[in-house]
Amino acid sequence: MSDLPNFFIRRYDSHKLEKVMKKGAIHAYFDTRNKEDFKIELARTAVETFFYMKYEIDLGNMSEEEWQPIIDYIIGVFGPLMDMYYRGLKRDYPLSGK
Repeated sequence: MSDLPNFFIRRYDSHKLEKVMKKGAIHAYFDTRNKEDFKIELARTAVETFFYMKYEIDLGNMSEEEWQPIIDYIIGVFGPLMDMYYRGLKRDYPLSGK
């Protein structure tokens, strides 16, 4: 957790972030091509949405280097849940190539 930005550590709320991910999973599913891209997209959009809705902090101007530790952390914590979302969406919305 030492690589994570201070603003993230101070304001991170796993329960609320999980709720945001659940609502955004379907959008990430249709915007991506495979499970790994789905996880990255879901992690990024959930964090962006959470911080904007809760604190009115816009993270859109962060560089990829700043995003990477946050995405890695979110996927590490929520990876099994993201897998479950992906499997459920793949079952409900089978798309060729996924």
